[in-house]
Amino acid sequence: MGHGQPVDPGTTITQCGTAGAYLLDVKICAAYYMGRFWGIADDGSGPGTPTYSDTAVGTATDHYVAGRVDVTEYNALGARYGYTAPITLYLCRANWTDKPDGAPS
Repeated sequence: MGHGQPVDPGTTITQCGTAGAYLLDVKICAAYYMGRFWGIADDGSGPGTPTYSDTAVGTATDHYVAGRVDVTEYNALGARYGYTAPITLYLCRANWTDKPDGAPS
C-alpha cells in the first residue's frame, strides 16, 4: 500500500470514501475501524445512530423519475457520478441526499 488514507468505496457500513489523491482503494475503510476502536461507529458498536431512515440505489435518471431529486439535484448527481452509474441516496428527514450524514447533495 502506498502513502495515503485507506478507503473501501461502497455503501455498506464498513465501506467509505472515494479513491483519489492520497485516498487509496485498498478494500478497507480506515475511518470505520478507527471510529469502531474509539466506540463512535454507527454500526451498533458505538453510541451513534444512523442519520438516515431509508436508502435507494439507481442512476441519476432513476432517482429523478422516482421523484427523489429535482432537476437541479439530477444535474448535480449526473455531473458528480455520471448519468448511468448507480448512486445510493439516503433519506435524511424528508430529503434524499447522496451523503449518509444528511448533508445536502
